Formats: sequence, structure tokens, C-alpha cells
Amino acid sequence: MRTRRDEWVVDSDGLTDEERVRTTREVLALFASDVAEAAFDVVTPDGPTPPGFADAADLLRHRARGRVEDAGYWTFDRAPVDDEIWAAVLTVAPFSYFADLYGPQGGAPIVSLADEATSSVVRAAGERLAQVERVVGRDRLVPLAEWRAHRRAARREARRRRSPHGSPRLGPDHGRGAVTRGGASRRRAGLVPLTTGRGRWWHLDGARGKLTTPKSSLSRRVTVSGADSGLRVSSR
Repeated sequence: MRTRRDEWVVDSDGLTDEERVRTTREVLALFASDVAEAAFDVVTPDGPTPPGFADAADLLRHRARGRVEDAGYWTFDRAPVDDEIWAAVLTVAPFSYFADLYGPQGGAPIVSLADEATSSVVRAAGERLAQVERVVGRDRLVPLAEWRAHRRAARREARRRRSPHGSPRLGPDHGRGAVTRGGASRRRAGLVPLTTGRGRWWHLDGARGKLTTPKSSLSRRVTVSGADSGLRVSSR
């Protein structure tokens, strides 16, 4: 896959949830004049509803092109962005499983978020890049090509640590049955797709401790606990 020189990962490692939400909104605000279209999902967060979230989600439901079957999780299909929608995007996007923001010329997204903004990629150069750097700090901006190279190296190291027979080192419970969550599951070579209860698949690689979504550009470290009937996943 070809990687542009103006694509950067915003590394959120070590940020608290509150810091990640605030930083994400500040970065998005920098691109307000550049965004012409947006596509994202609206995910009602667990726990207390963030300030303004319910009103923003309600507005987006009324502006959505398709019918919303589940108010807790639904997708806002790609559509033009006006001031009203943009204000709502700033509110809900930090909690989305995916959010892609496009410039007036179309093409690749100028900002892509995934996994509740733990995975963030921006396309920026010149003064716009300097603005992002001032918000997040230079040490949190990593060229996407460098990030992908690091991931490839991590995969090679993981393969190197496999057993002599070429199989991943799995826990003692591997193969005893399906891991379940949200009523849908299966197990295949240590890779488990599971739903969050809102119809979105997350892919859990128990051998390497990684959790990703279909739209995720970055992998996540995870901790899994509990029996098959009560799987709990926490991630960073």
C-alpha cells in the first residue's frame, strides 16, 4: 500500500480518556474549513452520557439519509457537512468506531479516526501540520509510513516467537469453544471476530493481544478476562 508523505499518525498512547477526547476535538477543529463531507458511526458511550452528546446524536438522526434502527449504534453515511452537522461531528466523533472526513476534492480522507479516536491519521503539511503539532506535541506525530514499518517489524517478531511447529502460543483454553459477546462469535487460528452488541465486528487476536475494528488503521493492546460466556475486553 502506497503511503503519502503528508500522512501522520497521532499517537494517543498514555492519554486519559478525557485527554483523548479533548485532543481529538482540538485537532478536528483545525480542519473545519477543509472538511466538505463526512462518514462516521454514532456510538452511544458506556456510562454517563457526555455533555451535548444526546442533542448532537438527535440532530444527526434527523439529518441522516437512512433509517436509524438502533439509537445506540448507527451509521451516518457519507454526506456534505454544514455548520450544524460539523458541530455535531465534533461532539460524537471522539466516541465513534470510525469517522472519515473528506476535503472538497474527494479522494482519501484528510482525517480518519477509529476505535474511539485511539487510532487517528491526519493528512497535513506546512502550516496545517504545524498547527496539529502545536496541539498534540511533536513527539505524538509519527509518519504513517514509519508507523506501518513498526507494525510490520512487530508482526515479524511475533512470528519469530511462535512455536517450532509454526502455531501461535495460545492459552490453555484455546480450542475449547467459541468466545462470545453480543450473540455472535467464532474461533479461527487464534483470531476471534466478535460484536460489541451494536453490530460492529471487532477482531481479537488472542495470540498477540491485539484488537482491531474493520475501519481501524492501528492495532490496540488488549487485556481479556472472564469465561467464554462472560468475556471482558479492555484496551489501550
